Amino acid sequence: MSEERVKISHNRTRIAMFVSLILVVLSINSIINDGSLSGEVWALILLIPLTIGIGLSLDRSKGETDITFELDEQIDEEVDYDSEPLEEGFDIPIL
Repeated sequence: MSEERVKISHNRTRIAMFVSLILVVLSINSIINDGSLSGEVWALILLIPLTIGIGLSLDRSKGETDITFELDEQIDEEVDYDSEPLEEGFDIPIL
């Protein structure tokens, strides 16, 4: 059953990437036909990252999400709060 799930995931990824390609082609076609960037073209362009994100997120398998990280609580060096920032090599921010 795991192989079926991977196969379905790859098919969904391919479909999402195909939809992204269609959006790119439609955007370019609308720009060529209209001769300018209209609201419709901007809407199509803004949908492209959404479909790419969906396609990439569907490609991940379920086993990879169980990764845990351990934080190291030890501080290697002590911070001297009494020292001047200019003496330590920091610049004064100019706003």
